[in-house]
Amino acid sequence: MRTKKDPGIRQEVFIHAATELFMEKGYESVSIRDVLDAVADKTASPSVFYYYFSSKDALYRACVKTVAKSYLASMTKAFSAEGKTTVEWMLALVSGLEEYLMNERNLIITGESSPNRMFILDMREQVTVQITGLWADSLKAFFGFPAEDAHSLAQFLAGGVGEIMFRFMQDGRHDQASVCDFTERTVRFVMNAMGLPDHQKEPLMAALKNNTGGTENEQRTGRS
Repeated sequence: MRTKKDPGIRQEVFIHAATELFMEKGYESVSIRDVLDAVADKTASPSVFYYYFSSKDALYRACVKTVAKSYLASMTKAFSAEGKTTVEWMLALVSGLEEYLMNERNLIITGESSPNRMFILDMREQVTVQITGLWADSLKAFFGFPAEDAHSLAQFLAGGVGEIMFRFMQDGRHDQASVCDFTERTVRFVMNAMGLPDHQKEPLMAALKNNTGGTENEQRTGRS
């Protein structure tokens, strides 16, 4: 007697395979048959697909949501204020951003006309809404912004950082040095947008450079 596969696990396989296809070929160029072939069901009928998803669009939205959730998981942890000083919080935020960018290489290899551009835009829209809430909480916790001001500034920061990241995705240079340069520019943007005085900016930037320098030294030692 054949064991029935768990629908939840099977659904994850479809989402993983389809995400790679949408990123490589774009939404319009991916067919349900392509997805079935990618999950090693070359002889399966479309009814197998429709057991898990009502349409290709439903699958696409599930893929976007999954990628966005992965990004938000690492950033939610980085945004956490519990037991951190302002410097520790900023370093955790930078570390979380760098880790995500270095790990999601398939996502950031793109260009102006790349087929995965729409996927990134859709993912970015989902992320921006939730990141705004995380920014607002952090602005209140670490810098004492009133709730209304924190939310307005959080909207600006979430949108601005998202735009900087999107431009970085289009750039095509994604080695460790370019990621470090990106994060430094992002931190400067955030501090300037918040209107932090120099006496607050300087220790944050010094800590960031020391942290980055330590990482680079470790990498050079590992390669030698």
